Amino acid sequence: MIYVYILKSEKDQGYYVGHSSDPWKRLREHNSQRTFSTKGRIPFQMIFCEPFVNRDTAISHERKIKNQGVRRFLNKANASYSDEEKDLMRAEAPTGV
Repeated sequence: MIYVYILKSEKDQGYYVGHSSDPWKRLREHNSQRTFSTKGRIPFQMIFCEPFVNRDTAISHERKIKNQGVRRFLNKANASYSDEEKDLMRAEAPTGV
């Protein structure tokens, strides 16, 4: 399973979109300054996470989000998903993250 995730910087309120097989590990890496592109913007919170069966589909969705704009995507996602789907995609970190 591959996940497309959206992080929000608490420092500058900006967004970061990525994909990973372990989005919680990636969040820890971002927040521990192991990622060059985000290390000056920590800390991050995961605000969206969606699973995909294969990497190609996930990358395609990631590009769609980036091309559309993260805020626009989140507004549309918030309006189009059911409450149950929103609950599943809300990024509640497992204990210890």
